[in-house]
Amino acid sequence: MNILVLNPEERIPPHVGVIITTEREFEFIDFDHEMIIIADNRPQATLDKALSMLFGEDFEHLIIGIDPGKYPGVAILGNNKTISVHHVSAGDVCPLIKRIMQEFENKNLLRIISPLEYDAYELALHIEETIEKIKAKRLLLDGTGRLQRMLPQYAQLPEYMGTISKILKNKKVTAVYTNETSNLTGATQITGTGISPFLDTVILLRYVEIKSEMRKAISVLKMRGSDHDKEIREIVINKNGAEIKLPFSEYSGLLSGNPIKLATQAFVEAFKK
Repeated sequence: MNILVLNPEERIPPHVGVIITTEREFEFIDFDHEMIIIADNRPQATLDKALSMLFGEDFEHLIIGIDPGKYPGVAILGNNKTISVHHVSAGDVCPLIKRIMQEFENKNLLRIISPLEYDAYELALHIEETIEKIKAKRLLLDGTGRLQRMLPQYAQLPEYMGTISKILKNKKVTAVYTNETSNLTGATQITGTGISPFLDTVILLRYVEIKSEMRKAISVLKMRGSDHDKEIREIVINKNGAEIKLPFSEYSGLLSGNPIKLATQAFVEAFKK
């Protein structure tokens, strides 16, 4: 986005989309009045309004990115274009994110649903109604294991999730489900809830202990119709965000919770000493 500073008497270039000015200078500006913003004492709010007018509010993709540090930066991207940038203290990040998400909810760009407010079948109905209302294309269901406790005794989670999955596919909604495993290391089940047959892709994130150090591993267990990468790779979260590193090629048994260095690698290291 380019910002141009002009005096009221100067000619406005044809590529300008939105003008921010003062109330005193407003009447002297030869421009579409609907695309002129009167600045107030809240510069960030004024800029947010200008960006919203410039790029519109019908976004297919919305991303909230956080740059950590002593003075964190928060950027809002819509359709891969920056629509808002904020610089706040570390303690103000969470309130800011909540305010931004509330603004998106008010514009029907986002909806947060608390499952505690509904029983399981009311929740499914409310999800379907919300998708229709805001024309949602994506859904994140955080914690499928919690749904099991919401279901009546006669109902089973796989059948319930199968119904949810069918509704979402019929409406062409991409869904992401998360589920926490009970084990810190080691893996005996894929999801622990019996819903993996309904999923097109299953990605496993877990801790592995190597040389008395806890590291994070990521692997694609399933990707329907694809010859996907089978390797177990390290994932590192740092100031640059999440980075996928090289595979743990020197070890076997990572998912069992008992990683063992391959014999060939151990042999090479033995002769280095």
